[in-house]
Amino acid sequence: MKMHILLFLTNVIFINLGFLISFWLRYGLPFPKDNFSPYKNSFVFLALIYIGALAVFGIIRFALGLGYLKSVFNVIPVRKEATIKIKDTPTTR
Repeated sequence: MKMHILLFLTNVIFINLGFLISFWLRYGLPFPKDNFSPYKNSFVFLALIYIGALAVFGIIRFALGLGYLKSVFNVIPVRKEATIKIKDTPTTR
């Protein structure tokens, strides 16, 4: 669980670092207040939107703590023969 929180925070840091680098490349230092203040007021919200978009498109995955379901499915064997009925045809010789 601690690793998931660490990875989440690392993603948030890198997303915001990307924004800061883009500001630096575009405007140089110091950042213009007119352009930087909207980002500064909403950087947490923007990072959550980006994390959500990355999760929706499957770039990052969140562990939901459902590992016990995997063990349940390992106990209940599901086979193709049980789910797909293949019609037997007589063989000709």
